[in-house]
Amino acid sequence: TRLFTELMLGSMVLWGIFFNTTTSASLALFADSVPRGSRRQELFAVKSTVTMLALAVGPLLVLILTAVQGNDWDLRHMSYALLPGFLLMPVMCWGLTCFEEIGAHPTDELATSLLAESGGEASSPTDGKRQSKRGAAAVPYLILAFELLTSVGAGMTVKFFSLWFKNDYKFSPIGLATLQAATPLAIAVAVQVLHRVARICPAGPVPAILGFWFTSIVLLLAMVWVKDWRGLAC
Repeated sequence: TRLFTELMLGSMVLWGIFFNTTTSASLALFADSVPRGSRRQELFAVKSTVTMLALAVGPLLVLILTAVQGNDWDLRHMSYALLPGFLLMPVMCWGLTCFEEIGAHPTDELATSLLAESGGEASSPTDGKRQSKRGAAAVPYLILAFELLTSVGAGMTVKFFSLWFKNDYKFSPIGLATLQAATPLAIAVAVQVLHRVARICPAGPVPAILGFWFTSIVLLLAMVWVKDWRGLAC
């Protein structure tokens, strides 16, 4: 058991390095390649939705394997449930080599058709050199600080959700896998709802984002304060 724990911790550290490195690089490449224009916000919403749908696939596979092997907390069963994800890692690494940046002046047919369909031209890495509004230079640093605080908070909460539901609410492996599969699906729906709300919000997308964000904080606090959810209906 100790060896398994040490190997798991080591693999999670390596996975964290791989995931954060590839995520930041691919997001930057995606941002540089997405055409400027009316569909830019829509394309980012689609990307987030597809990402959440993909994150639901893993828990669904775990749910199926758990149902086949037995709905118990046997360590051997749980280790087998990890294997499909490990087998998909080479495919993920190969997929990263297929990214291609679309420049400001595309020359290939695929890039030209994408830009024509999106109603704009691709962002260039040199776009930041153009004249920007006052205070715009501070935006990346504000976002960085925001992301750091969010990551710290998520590391102290989200990572322990599974253990919390297992110990306090006596979730079975199938119940926990169902919850983990439903969560990204719910986020995918919320992304599309937020996208539509942001488009019709008179004050712009920022107030809509903040509204959803504060709602999530209230719901997080409710998870701690409310022990019997039936009391919410009273």
